[in-house]
Amino acid sequence: MNFCKYGCGNIGIKQLKSGEWICSESHNKCPIRRKENSMGSRLRTDYKIKVACQFCNKKITKHQVKIHERTCYLNPLNLKKCYCGSPIKDYKNAKTCSNACANKKFKRIGEQHWNYQNGGNDYRSICFSYHERKCCVCNEKLVVAVHHYDEDSSNNDPKNLIPICPTHHGYAHSKYYYIVKECIDDYYNAFSL
Repeated sequence: MNFCKYGCGNIGIKQLKSGEWICSESHNKCPIRRKENSMGSRLRTDYKIKVACQFCNKKITKHQVKIHERTCYLNPLNLKKCYCGSPIKDYKNAKTCSNACANKKFKRIGEQHWNYQNGGNDYRSICFSYHERKCCVCNEKLVVAVHHYDEDSSNNDPKNLIPICPTHHGYAHSKYYYIVKECIDDYYNAFSL
């Protein structure tokens, strides 16, 4: 006599390919299996057991550790080092290991994007030396960003740089561009050196 493989005590009526028996035509109709499904992870013990990641030693539940190890920033396949030698946690997007490290690197090198604070020769400095610090759409004067009209960030021609508030700059780079397009085009066409 064969009993259900799930331990419900019922006689097996269907044989699986593995040779084991279950008490119903479907796995999910066994009373024990139904209870496990309704209770979710509370009955499973491997969801409670924590093991350490082999790369970063972070404690992860047993069923998630392989996923974590595959994407762990210390995994040799994913490891990306900062210029200071430390590993970068956000290996897909970040260029440095921390904000402090980024500040040291970019201020020392004088990279264009960070140099505007020191009155450097970057697109913001160029824009505000030729244009009034005011949004061309809503006339905001407190917080003003700079939009590249042709969307080429390397083209820092004063005519290509449009002063715009962060809200309308977000519109300019989204599917709602049509809302601000006319104002930006008018400003671009009216500007002359």
